[in-house]
Amino acid sequence: MKVGTDAVLLGAWVKCGQSSNVLDIGCGSGILSLMIAQRCNASFLGIDIDCDSVEEAAFNFSASRWAGSMQARQTDLLSFSNNNQETFDLIVSNPPFFTDAVKATHHRRNLARHTDSLSFDDMIRSVCKLLSADGTFCLVLPFQESKVFVDLARIHGLTVSQKLTINPVENKAPNRVNLALTHHAPDVVDEQQLTVRKINGEFTSAYFQLLRDYYLGF
Repeated sequence: MKVGTDAVLLGAWVKCGQSSNVLDIGCGSGILSLMIAQRCNASFLGIDIDCDSVEEAAFNFSASRWAGSMQARQTDLLSFSNNNQETFDLIVSNPPFFTDAVKATHHRRNLARHTDSLSFDDMIRSVCKLLSADGTFCLVLPFQESKVFVDLARIHGLTVSQKLTINPVENKAPNRVNLALTHHAPDVVDEQQLTVRKINGEFTSAYFQLLRDYYLGF
C-alpha cells in the first residue's frame, strides 16, 4: 500500500523512550514499526485485518535489519485485545479515518481509511486493555475527528500528553493531529504545530528537520 505523509510524520514524531515492546495497530506495510525500530531497541508486533497487508509487512520486516524482533499477524484488534494477556509499552496506529466520507472502490483502501471496520470507541477500549500502566498510545487523526476521539479517550481514562497539530500548507487550516495518550494525566500537555509545505510547494524547514533521517532525497 502507498506510504503517505500521515504515516511518516507519525513514525518520525513518536517518542519511544525505553519501550521494550511495541504494538502497531493496522500496520499496513509496516512503515510505522520500521521507522520506530531505527531508534528503539524493542520487539514489534504489527496486526492488521487485511491478509495482503500482513504479507507485505512480514516481507518488509524480514528484509530489515530488525527481522529477528518484528512480527506481523492477521487479526482484528477486538479479538486480539480479548485474547491477549501481554501489555505493551508503546502502541501506535494510523487508524481508519473517514466516518462520513464517500468510500473508495478498492476494498483494501476502504479497510484502511474508514471507521466501519474499527470504531473509535472499540479502539480506545482495546487500547486501554493492551497499554501498560506507564505506556503511551500514539496515533494520527483528522483534525475534526481528533476532538471526538480525545473526549472518548478521556471517558475511558486516557489523556493527551503530547499533541502535534499539522497544517498541510502555510496559511491553510490544520487537517491532521498527532496525539500521544497515557493512563496518567500530565501536569502540562506538550502542544506543538507543524506546517508541511510552504505556499510555493517546498517542504518547510520544520518538516525537513523531522524527516531528514528517513528520506534519502533530503
